[in-house]
Amino acid sequence: MNLGAGTEHPGNFYRNRPTLPVRGKSFLSALQGSSQPVHSPEENIGWELHGQRTLVRGDWKLLSTQTSGGPAWELYNIADDPGERNNLSTERLGLRDELIAAWFSYAEEVGVALD
Repeated sequence: MNLGAGTEHPGNFYRNRPTLPVRGKSFLSALQGSSQPVHSPEENIGWELHGQRTLVRGDWKLLSTQTSGGPAWELYNIADDPGERNNLSTERLGLRDELIAAWFSYAEEVGVALD
């Protein structure tokens, strides 16, 4: 499979180790000027780095930082609040809990090591 930039996916194995399928979507159309979004508003986009957890769905961004008591989840409407100054996690508990569950589903799917 051609991955662009002159690279090829190595197949099912690389150096005698199994490989994973390529994840994600191409944003080439956005770079070429398309105004169509790369992701649908219902799509969950998650990541984790050094204990920082984030999930974006449409206009909503859920994030957490590790505290001594576990993750502290924050929720922002990034369309209305792109500077992430108004944490809505206590006002939108149902949505926050739904996105937390979606983040843990993402983490299980991709093999995030949880402590």
